[in-house]
Amino acid sequence: MMRLKNLIRRLAYQLKRENGVSNYVSFIIVLPVLLTFIVGGGYMASSNRIMNTLDHALEIIGQNMTQNGALTAKGQEQLIAYIEKSGLNPGKVYLNATTTPQSYGSRGLEAVIGYDWDIRALGSDRTIWHKYYERSLPLAQSQLIPGSGADTSGSTDISSIFGGTQGGTNSGGSSSGSGTSIQATSMTMTCSNSSPVANSSVIVSGTAYVGANTAPAGTQITLNGGGVRQTVSTDSSGKYTANVAFTTQGTITLQGVSGKASASVTLNVQPSVPASITLQVPSTIQIGDTFNVTGKVVDASGKIVADDTVVTISSSNATDIPPTNVNTKYGSFTYSVDRITSLNSLTITATAGSASTTKTVNVIPGSPESIALNISPATLSAGSTVTFSGKVLGPYGTPPAANTQVKIVSGTNVVDTMPSAVTDDQGNFSMTATLTKAGTHVFYAQTNGSINSPTATTVVTSGAPYKVNNLSQTPNPLNAGANLSISGYISDRYDNPVSSGTTLTVRSNALSESVPTVVHSGTINTHVTMQTPGIQTLTVADSADNPLAGGSFTVTVLATSAFTLTPEQDQYNVKAGQSIGTVGFVLKDSNGQPVAGKTVKFIETPQGDSLITPLTAVTDASGRVQTTVGTLTKAGTHTLMATLEDDSAVIGTVGITVTPGAPAIILSTVSPTTTEVWAEGKSVPLPIVSGTLTDSYANPISGANLTVSGGFGVSVSRTTNTNGYFNFLITPTVIGGPYTLQYSVNSPQGNYSTNQNSLIVTAPLIIPVDKILQGVTIAGRVGTMPNMATSNPNGIGVGRSQAKEYWTGGGSTLFLKPQRGYFDGVDTWTYWNEPNLLPSNIKSGTSIFGVEGNMPPGKRSLSMNFIYDTYPVKNPVLNFTVPNVNFTPFLVYADFSSSGSVNGTGGGSGPSGTYLGSVSNLSKGEMHAASNHVDFYLSFSMSGTNCNVSITANQTFTLDRGNVTIYLFE
Repeated sequence: MMRLKNLIRRLAYQLKRENGVSNYVSFIIVLPVLLTFIVGGGYMASSNRIMNTLDHALEIIGQNMTQNGALTAKGQEQLIAYIEKSGLNPGKVYLNATTTPQSYGSRGLEAVIGYDWDIRALGSDRTIWHKYYERSLPLAQSQLIPGSGADTSGSTDISSIFGGTQGGTNSGGSSSGSGTSIQATSMTMTCSNSSPVANSSVIVSGTAYVGANTAPAGTQITLNGGGVRQTVSTDSSGKYTANVAFTTQGTITLQGVSGKASASVTLNVQPSVPASITLQVPSTIQIGDTFNVTGKVVDASGKIVADDTVVTISSSNATDIPPTNVNTKYGSFTYSVDRITSLNSLTITATAGSASTTKTVNVIPGSPESIALNISPATLSAGSTVTFSGKVLGPYGTPPAANTQVKIVSGTNVVDTMPSAVTDDQGNFSMTATLTKAGTHVFYAQTNGSINSPTATTVVTSGAPYKVNNLSQTPNPLNAGANLSISGYISDRYDNPVSSGTTLTVRSNALSESVPTVVHSGTINTHVTMQTPGIQTLTVADSADNPLAGGSFTVTVLATSAFTLTPEQDQYNVKAGQSIGTVGFVLKDSNGQPVAGKTVKFIETPQGDSLITPLTAVTDASGRVQTTVGTLTKAGTHTLMATLEDDSAVIGTVGITVTPGAPAIILSTVSPTTTEVWAEGKSVPLPIVSGTLTDSYANPISGANLTVSGGFGVSVSRTTNTNGYFNFLITPTVIGGPYTLQYSVNSPQGNYSTNQNSLIVTAPLIIPVDKILQGVTIAGRVGTMPNMATSNPNGIGVGRSQAKEYWTGGGSTLFLKPQRGYFDGVDTWTYWNEPNLLPSNIKSGTSIFGVEGNMPPGKRSLSMNFIYDTYPVKNPVLNFTVPNVNFTPFLVYADFSSSGSVNGTGGGSGPSGTYLGSVSNLSKGEMHAASNHVDFYLSFSMSGTNCNVSITANQTFTLDRGNVTIYLFE
């Protein structure tokens, strides 16, 4: 400015000196015009720069508030840095913004920023033009998600560095660049009823003032208190009226605020009397489920009762639902039932004052959670009947639904058929089975969802002798007077080896009396002397002389002939791998005299001639002949038969019984090789050890006691069967491994030990049961997560899983928090009941969540702000277009915030300035300046959804740059 001042002075001096007074006078005449362009151009440039700065500053504020739910300390630091960089003075900046964080979806974010600035006269500090610009952020929606990485600098008060005053410090308030910002300086308020009933309409009215004058039309009044939060506008006389309904009862204060002006009234809101209650509960729930009790309370006129009206919830099941008071909010109430622990139906009653209503809820059984098993008797003989009984229980010790399936499972008895049954209405079950497999057996009961009982044990003993297996006798044929060796495996009718010590007999008509024998490890080994020639029948019988199945056989006893060939020893007993060496026979005639020079042939069964050396021999002078029998490897009965070469009827036989040799070979497997540590009642698969025990020649060793041990826990012992086979479970109780399995054998044939296979025992797989579906067992863990897909009926409108909570955050999206459990996403529903979601509460033509409204619509309105610049303009015609108008206006109203002058009188910037005021299509507007008077008019027309508004005047006037707000009313 100083440089401009000096330039003008030098220019004037030079003109006067060089061209005289005439040019100087011309310069003086042109100077105002020059100054107008210089000052006006500077004003316009500065104005645009300030407005652009405020616009960008508002963007900074908006982004910071949206992301963080409020204007943060860091956001203010960024704002200050930008303002200072842009050349504005923060001390002249007015800032007001939300600084308390708003939750996600909230539309409570507001902000206003303004700037106060001056244009000063050349060469002085006198202000010749003062202007206040303001930008505002409309209600914005918070996107704050806690923990999402938003600004962590926190909320804070508005920084004191922002020292500006809304409206400006000198102008007393001027127009905003973003819309009308009329600020009342004082106001009044009255209420049509000082003791209104809650939720009944009352009229609040009053007048707003700017200085000594009433506020112009459109001045915003904010009403707040008693559950009321709404904004109304003044009419052209500065008056406002609002219908309000208080939701809070008791003494309340309703306050009205407009800029710095405020007024209030104190009222005593009377509670509305509850007349009826709408109560909603699920008709059916499963025991243990949570659910919500919701409802709505209205008075006799059908209006909702006041907030905090007390509703008492009671139930026939006072244990789970004790009497509880809840308060209404907007006429509705909600009570959450944590769980129901008993079966059958219950009633729920909601009471408010004298109003009461009751609903019935049917409680159905839940899924099984535990099962107990009893076995009787604890000891029985093979072929006897055992009874399995027990009880299945669901949540809180209640029985499951009747006819719940139960089956018996055994890991040790894979022979007998295990029974199944269903429970009665108390969860009890009972079933029987015939057990035929001897031994100690472990059982458990299993019900729906792999719920297993603790194990129970019963001992099955062998039955009475019934059958002879692998019966053999040797020699056959044999000479009269020779001994016959008999052996076999004795079992009951279920192929279990009979108990050691059981007495049997061998009988025959050829024997003078029955010969007793005793069972050892399931086998018999005995001999009888056969005296009577011929084909003789022998039978093995029990102690009551009942013949055993498979126990009869025949032998040929040779009669005495002209020659006899008699063995020097008629019976041999050896182990596999041994030899009986030299075997001798003596040939005599009928007079008992030795016969020399006769050739005798030798035959061995079943190993064959290769075992004999020589195959033939000649009797010596004493009638003696001999051969050598080699190593016998096949367990069982062998016969060595000597026959006179020239008389095949002369026979001599030797019986050889070969028993298995010492234990030498174990062929075994263990499956699985990795298992979880065993615990009582857990359905973890136990390792099965199985295999065969033989001697060196692969002869199976029966009746041997075989023990498996190792670091896995308690050793286990079993007896091999007739085929040398063993099969049993081990219960690992020590975590670790791999553990080498140590096999130890104790038997009549000898002892033996070896190490084979290995086993790894792992710790229990701990899976949180609340993460496993209810009724499902994983690694022995039975799930408790409710299966909402099965515990709820399927289909639209029938799901009984009420959501625990809902939330909107003030937005248009409804968020539901479902109950805990599994939803299959197919046809399982969760819901929230909102009693106010009714067609009568929704405007006709509007659908909310599929509910079509039938409430008659009210009158619609629309407003829009315009900025214009007509300075200087003569005979003005102002045209504006309001887009997107979806109704036909009845009233179009324009409110000006700028000033004008008529014939140079009444400039808007001076003390005699005159403001245009307002005009509508129903009434003209007027402007008076000194003796001059201007009438101006408004007309409009619709073009599609555009409303075209024109404002004309009856004479010429000058109009400042300013703004106008166009209001359209249906």
